[in-house]
Amino acid sequence: MVRVIFEGPLLLFLPDWIVADMGCGENLLSKEIKNKVHAFDYVAKDGEDVVECDISNVPLEDNSMDAVVFSLSLMGSNSNDYLKEGFRIAKPYGRIFIAEPKKKQEEKKEDFIQILEEIGFKVVDSKFSSNFLYIEGLKE
Repeated sequence: MVRVIFEGPLLLFLPDWIVADMGCGENLLSKEIKNKVHAFDYVAKDGEDVVECDISNVPLEDNSMDAVVFSLSLMGSNSNDYLKEGFRIAKPYGRIFIAEPKKKQEEKKEDFIQILEEIGFKVVDSKFSSNFLYIEGLKE
């Protein structure tokens, strides 16, 4: 759901950034931006440029992505492992962008931010819209 992330002002990519779309679904982000996007999901549709894999272990080098995106993709019981993988592949000072349902995170926002910070991200912005929680973080 690319539109979800683009409703918020968080997702502003520099043109040369390389982006990992973690749990990309229909791979819509790669169709909306001009950046190089590495798209990952448990299921890849035929004809889509999506790598089928568990997003807790994607085939990318350490410190290789300028931005890591999780848009409605932190549903698994091992979602903390997904975030750790995002940290592993993010370059130093790379960005993490998260959009999750407001209902799921409304009462747990501070705990969620604490998890991100324990992993190593510095949360630079977090806000609720009418339906979503948006978080932007930085790998320090």
